[in-house]
Amino acid sequence: MQIMSELQNLSSTELYIYKYILRHADEIPEMTIGQLARRASTSTASILRLCRKYGFRGFTEFKYQLKKEISSHAVNDSSASSNPVRDIRYFFDETIETDGFRSSIHEAAEMIAEHNMLIFAGLGASNILAEYGVLFFNYLCRMAFRIEDISNMNLGHFPSVLSSDICLVIISTSGESTDIISSVRNYRTSGCRMITITSDPSSSLAKAADAVIASNIPLIREGNDNLTSQVPTCYIIEQLAAEVKEILKKKNANA
Repeated sequence: MQIMSELQNLSSTELYIYKYILRHADEIPEMTIGQLARRASTSTASILRLCRKYGFRGFTEFKYQLKKEISSHAVNDSSASSNPVRDIRYFFDETIETDGFRSSIHEAAEMIAEHNMLIFAGLGASNILAEYGVLFFNYLCRMAFRIEDISNMNLGHFPSVLSSDICLVIISTSGESTDIISSVRNYRTSGCRMITITSDPSSSLAKAADAVIASNIPLIREGNDNLTSQVPTCYIIEQLAAEVKEILKKKNANA
């Protein structure tokens, strides 16, 4: 049974879990089924159904076979045919209803409301979404700015009294861009707080952030181009702004 090269007749939920396992294959053998369920924002029952479709009695047996295949095959998720509509539907039907997703929105909104300067940043398609974030926040609730060239913006040059009042929102679908990661090191030493909007809650960027909002949308690449849908990111930005607006409204009412 070749887990990493054979697709069974999977439901949208099972295919999502399958793609998550492929992206994190090296980590899965060290996880419990509960840890995988939390990381992938799914249920242990769905994971067990996937394991049984591949002919395994349980998750432990599945992990054992996966570990054997890792040692002899390069992990490549291109075999899992991508369906953007299905992935977006899963995001709206499943991810946004989880307690973890809702709490991540609230945590990030509280962080933004505590600071007087909001800055967005990103690269490529994420830079376009960063501009949308600025426009939407400016329209709805809070003055915001965008870093146009993330590699040429050193927040360490800001006076400490200013940088400590900055909340930075970095958008990165993969969370693994080398340019983003190197810039983050500079930002983290400046004293600002950092929120990331990403598809992968265990990415390098997510680990460096103070708060993470993850869409859990599988990456879709064509060569060097990232064709992953940005619809979930738009939704996250709008929900985040709406939450900040409500927090500021309550604070002003109690002032």
